[in-house]
Amino acid sequence: MEMLVKNVKSEVFPDKQTKDVYLCPSTTIDAMAKQITPTSPNFGLLLAMDARPMDSGQIGDLAEKMADKGLAYLCAWGPDCERVHNIFDEIEVLRDLEKEDHSVITRGATARNARGWS
Repeated sequence: MEMLVKNVKSEVFPDKQTKDVYLCPSTTIDAMAKQITPTSPNFGLLLAMDARPMDSGQIGDLAEKMADKGLAYLCAWGPDCERVHNIFDEIEVLRDLEKEDHSVITRGATARNARGWS
């Protein structure tokens, strides 16, 4: 992981804690799970990739590993990003059902593709 920007302050929520932004390029989805090492208990992830050739099981494994590391927000972008986001949601639902204290599940934004579909 390479730090791109440190101590970014939100213009919308200036009273909130500053954030650091990292870049983590990866050649495979399996390697990505190992390369992402969060520096805080919770983090957001912009996952930009062409998911069309990806197996749903691989994406689910990534979702599990990212949830274990504290993933709090996902933005999937690129071809087949809606499927990626749905798989991450399914993993979160399954994890939530396994808990005794059920939490509210929120859905992040999904940028469907460069054509601007929403």
